[in-house]
Amino acid sequence: MSGPSRRARLAIVALIVAGILLAVLIGRCNCEDNAASYREVAAALQGLRWEMPCKPGHEGPFCDATVDRPVVTARLAGDPARQYDVTLRFRGVVEWENYKDGTSQEHWYVGGQPNNGLYNIYQLGISAPAQVFYLNFPDGHDDGSRSFPIDYTRTIRVQGGATVTLSADAQDGRLVSNTDDKGKPLVIPAVPPAPAPFDGQFIQMDVVSVLPAKP
Repeated sequence: MSGPSRRARLAIVALIVAGILLAVLIGRCNCEDNAASYREVAAALQGLRWEMPCKPGHEGPFCDATVDRPVVTARLAGDPARQYDVTLRFRGVVEWENYKDGTSQEHWYVGGQPNNGLYNIYQLGISAPAQVFYLNFPDGHDDGSRSFPIDYTRTIRVQGGATVTLSADAQDGRLVSNTDDKGKPLVIPAVPPAPAPFDGQFIQMDVVSVLPAKP
């Protein structure tokens, strides 16, 4: 019994190739859709800020805080039964504070508690899995008379539906004003109010990526 004709064989091959291409395209679309949906998990965090402005009319390297203890909260989206790895970028102008009983990763401090009752605390709290991070560990840059720019990226693990709390505390009601070692104000490029300096201290948090947590 003779096999399929040459035309029939070509038609079969064409169908197989078309099926493979369709599968690739579908897979690619699913990847793009998944990436977008994962990013939506942390959309509420995009652009959130810790802000402690100086009271107007100050002079010299210090000022009184307009807001002593600002607090900002946001609720994550996503599946409450799943965890996600959220990569965040932190940029701003801060004074340093020491922390203890946790783990330092340059200016990022995981767990523990403040170890000084004088300088400002910048804290990021996660409700699930419960964790606390501090954002202005000196890491050897212990100068209490000036402010410093920060720009770093860290990845945190969060549960879908968790609450994220940004809080700060000017423990003595005072701030090191926004001045560098030459007495000039610091401007963080591409972060508001750039190109103008922020009159006080702040940190802005931006979402870089969101992925399902690896086991």
